[in-house]
Amino acid sequence: MVRDRRIPLKPPPNVVVVGGTSGIGRAIALSIAQHCPSASITIVGRNEAAANAILSQLGSNPKFIRADVSLMSEIRAVTRKIDKVDMLILTQGILTMAGRTPTTENIDNKLALHYYGRMLFIQELLPLLRSSQNGGKVLTVLDSVNGNPSKINWNDMALENTYSLASAGYHAISFNDLAIQHFASQPENTNVTFTHAYPGVVRTPF
Repeated sequence: MVRDRRIPLKPPPNVVVVGGTSGIGRAIALSIAQHCPSASITIVGRNEAAANAILSQLGSNPKFIRADVSLMSEIRAVTRKIDKVDMLILTQGILTMAGRTPTTENIDNKLALHYYGRMLFIQELLPLLRSSQNGGKVLTVLDSVNGNPSKINWNDMALENTYSLASAGYHAISFNDLAIQHFASQPENTNVTFTHAYPGVVRTPF
């Protein structure tokens, strides 16, 4: 006898997966659709072709919002298009050996994807997450193991003058830890669960 492991959440959850066109974001979106077919899943990313390749597998109401989520202005534009969210999953990222690479908003590209943009998504969508009937859930996927506040340069938090790959890594993962703890500690967020996850090495097309 094979048990049906699908989860009939009521009401069906509205799920937003940022970075859902590749890697672990794509896998999470597909897994949610498999286990909860009634979920409404929106994936946000740059690669429309990759999104179209999986939209048909994401239940009855899949959506794709194209955006460069290294830019805070585009994140604000995206969040204005979302009117319901129960689960916010943040997996956007980049693997690069390049030094500090400013975006057009003068934020290092790596930090913009791994920290600043993630927290802006949370901040902008918190009102919707707080009102979730299922209880809002936020998952940021990066590295919840190796954060170390003692390795943060508090005098150059944006690393405009002291950038290195190691410092960018420590800043991003430590800031994720601290920000998630801050959001979780706020009384108005008692209905929202915040998680910072460390998946280890992830297989991607790269």
